[in-house]
Amino acid sequence: MKLMVKKLHDDPSFWEDKTSYRVCSALGYIFFFIPLVMCPESKFARYHANQSLINFILLLLIATSVGFIPMVGNFLSVAITLLCVINTIRGIVLSLQFKAARIPLIGRLKLISTENAVGAF
Repeated sequence: MKLMVKKLHDDPSFWEDKTSYRVCSALGYIFFFIPLVMCPESKFARYHANQSLINFILLLLIATSVGFIPMVGNFLSVAITLLCVINTIRGIVLSLQFKAARIPLIGRLKLISTENAVGAF
């Protein structure tokens, strides 16, 4: 199996197909590093990896830290978790449609650069 993945990765015509970018970007919302490993040259995949990382940080840092606030902390933590789940589903759908849209309010943050990547989306 490992040889088959390597063979596909080494074939340039495989990565020129928009379908592979879409699938890598959609998988990136589950594990943000997948597009960085499988499609490092794609601006589209790097953009969605960035959005996924921002969503993950929002979930990890803010939702857990807000949970410690007495009385309203649990409610806010659940609300932020639901927001992150909705953003994840939205990101998967948009990447499969080969579209790019920022996460509302926090999507302008850029943690993963698309400067060195080639191609347009």
